[in-house]
Amino acid sequence: MSRPVLPLLVAAAATVSVAGCGGSGDDTAAGARSHRPSAPASSAASPSAPSPSRTGPTLPAAADGTDIHACYDGRCEVRVRAPQRIPLSPKTGFAKLTVTSITAQGMRVDTVGTNGSTGQATVSAQGGGYAIATLNGLEIATLGVLDGVAVIRLSPAG
Repeated sequence: MSRPVLPLLVAAAATVSVAGCGGSGDDTAAGARSHRPSAPASSAASPSAPSPSRTGPTLPAAADGTDIHACYDGRCEVRVRAPQRIPLSPKTGFAKLTVTSITAQGMRVDTVGTNGSTGQATVSAQGGGYAIATLNGLEIATLGVLDGVAVIRLSPAG
């Protein structure tokens, strides 16, 4: 779609250069960046300045970023890629919790309890949205999944 817009951007830049501003020489092969003349007269060209590469859905921000160690007490909101082991205090009832896969349908979590029991859950997130599973008193929620990345929240059930 950027090809039909490119002639308009070039025409706008040419008009501004006739008014006394030099050309920016900022052309890119994909036309992702627009010319940046110093005159405000070309404000019609500025809406094309944002990169078109991020026009689709995005993930919500994770309160704890990618700091999986924030999950140790069983309360966190982090962004993860699989496989990702999440360290938890034995007080949570888990010796091990691992996000083993993330797909557009959700994520799979494998667990080992402090008593040696094993478990797994698929936390479905149809359409990349919110889903929740409760394992051994711990809620594991997906706040969003996209391109193999998930934003998850761990919290005590209840």
